[in-house]
Amino acid sequence: MRRLLAGAGLLILLIFLFLLLPAPRVAAPPPLPPPENQTPPAPFNQTAALEDHEALTTLPIGSLEQGFIWVRPGEEIAVNYTFLARGEAPVVLNLSLERVDGVGSTTSLPMPAGLSASVTPATLRAAPGERVQAVVTVKNAPEGGRGGVLRIAADAGGAPVVADDWLRVLASESPKPGISGVYHIRETFENESLVLSPGERVTTNCTVRAGEGGRLDTIWVRPFRSTRRSAQDFFPMPEGLTVTVDPSSLLVRNHGVYHLIVTVTAAEETPPGTYPITFAFGWRDRAYAYPSIEVTVR
Repeated sequence: MRRLLAGAGLLILLIFLFLLLPAPRVAAPPPLPPPENQTPPAPFNQTAALEDHEALTTLPIGSLEQGFIWVRPGEEIAVNYTFLARGEAPVVLNLSLERVDGVGSTTSLPMPAGLSASVTPATLRAAPGERVQAVVTVKNAPEGGRGGVLRIAADAGGAPVVADDWLRVLASESPKPGISGVYHIRETFENESLVLSPGERVTTNCTVRAGEGGRLDTIWVRPFRSTRRSAQDFFPMPEGLTVTVDPSSLLVRNHGVYHLIVTVTAAEETPPGTYPITFAFGWRDRAYAYPSIEVTVR
């Protein structure tokens, strides 16, 4: 019995000493090798985003207030640049200027002799929902320099923004006819002739190309019946005929391409006939364009 108790005590002592020993260290597994042929994600392409309706209507956005200036020899002209920080995060935007080979281009060219340009401040800080401004100043030497296209390059530290813009500069003693209207805002309909029966609904797309008329301002669209296409006379819609535009207003920037959906619905009581439908596009309290379609109810 004594031997049994002594053996049990020795066993308990050995177990206790074993528990006091430090736990063996387990080596961490080696890091996994990088996947073969893995390529880093491409940087956000601001130029391509100018034709992306979702990017233009959701991302932080920037625009010059005009896209063309005429600078005489010895003259200095300033153009405002506005940035809107959409989303829930603040944005720090670094701005720089360069001469490029055309509107929409990122290919740098040397600045021509006699022409200089600067942007102040070179860094903008915007809280969510805040609009901030910089000023682009273009100077033409007294002896007269050459013009060209300037790009205001906007970098938000890799965060996606649609904030690059382009400024056409005419450095000349006299203007050139027609050069300022090359990039005016334009609206086109995918289908300008719609046909439907009572009780039906049809849609068509309307593309708005802001050109140099964006200005980071809001445009609105209002459909109405007219006596002929693009006429600026207003008549009520025929009974049961409704025309809607979605969205009916847009915040647009220079060179952005936007897409609207026009929906036409004819109720059972809509009388048959062909109806010119004109769309008034406007800024604030003034319309600037009256494109139209033709709706036929069979």
